[in-house]
Amino acid sequence: MNSLNVFLKVFKISEMKIPRKSQYQGCKSWININEDMKTGKTVLSGEELNSRLER
Repeated sequence: MNSLNVFLKVFKISEMKIPRKSQYQGCKSWININEDMKTGKTVLSGEELNSRLER
């Protein structure tokens, strides 16, 4: 049996309000909600990330 592992690097961001706009509705593959949002901090440290990837 084959297995597939997926790794996601998660960032914690500040709380924000997302307005309801008609262009957000329907089937979309990607919506740019707030391009001016500052990048958050990673939930896990670099050391913890590497440790989990090596398992």
